[in-house]
Amino acid sequence: MTRHFDGLIDEVALWKRALSPQEVSSLYNNGNGVVFDSTAAGRNLISGNDIGIHLITAEYTHISGNLIDTTFSGNAALPNAYVGIRFDEADHNTIGVNTDGEGSGNLISANTSHGIEFQGAENNTIAGNRIGTTLDGNAALGNGGRGLFLISSSAFNTIGTNGDGNYDDIEGNLISGNGAIAFGAGIHLAAPDNVVAGNRIGTNADGTMALPNIGSGITIGTGNQTSDDNNRVGTNGDGLSDELEAKLSSGNAASGITIGSDDNQVSGNLIGTDISGTVAIGNTFSGVSLLPAAQNNLIGTNGDGAHDGHAQEHRCAQNRAGLFGTLGAQRLPDQGAGRLAYAHPGYEG
Repeated sequence: MTRHFDGLIDEVALWKRALSPQEVSSLYNNGNGVVFDSTAAGRNLISGNDIGIHLITAEYTHISGNLIDTTFSGNAALPNAYVGIRFDEADHNTIGVNTDGEGSGNLISANTSHGIEFQGAENNTIAGNRIGTTLDGNAALGNGGRGLFLISSSAFNTIGTNGDGNYDDIEGNLISGNGAIAFGAGIHLAAPDNVVAGNRIGTNADGTMALPNIGSGITIGTGNQTSDDNNRVGTNGDGLSDELEAKLSSGNAASGITIGSDDNQVSGNLIGTDISGTVAIGNTFSGVSLLPAAQNNLIGTNGDGAHDGHAQEHRCAQNRAGLFGTLGAQRLPDQGAGRLAYAHPGYEG
């Protein structure tokens, strides 16, 4: 029988060490690690602490269906002083829905700082959660900093769907309403080799109206890290779940996507429209903004003849600029269909 933690939790810390036979028996759960149950009886309220859930070198933990930093209604703030969930070198964990479609999303809102923070954490999955909104996804209840912040070489993490053809339609996150205190992005990737796919960022749950992140929907790089390259936002164009891998980034108070590093791919997304792609929900600044440090990024299709149509195309509408390469940027010759290269003598604030 799965052991559940019931009621109000002062603080949760998970770590990897030698366990007693009794601890192994209570926590083993068929090899899946600790489970925070998502049913009404097992749902936890984890609020009013310093850190809501702290994973310290923990592995194979599944955190599902909890209310983190809110009241039981999911409509009012009861913040943790720092972050909702923090990963410290914790790998192979799942927050929300797992790859077998098991579990349910967490509500991670109203933290004083970030919703989720990664420090040197790899191969984790964040799927099916609401980060920065009320429980119904129709109003903002934002985290003061970023919705998700990945730093210190936190690589190979998946935020949203993995595009494997199984349960991809329930793996996307809603990430909106964040950044009021720190002008934070919905997602800030200051780390390499991560995937962001199938999320709704800056809108309500239905993707029909704006719930702005106060910064950009997604910021890649600009975190002064040693490496924050090779991230993918949207589809990989392999013909499997390409439409479900597309990301909606609209209604944000800065740009839809801001890029300040190299060799990233942004393909198949809706930027500045509603979920149908027919109604404008513009980002305040650019749809996609490339900063001076950004080099050799792919915006759109790779032109390889495989799935280069609608699945890899962007729709950008009603942003201040569709694609902004910073002040004074000069377009260089195309390097294949859909690739834009820019020289960056200026800077966009």
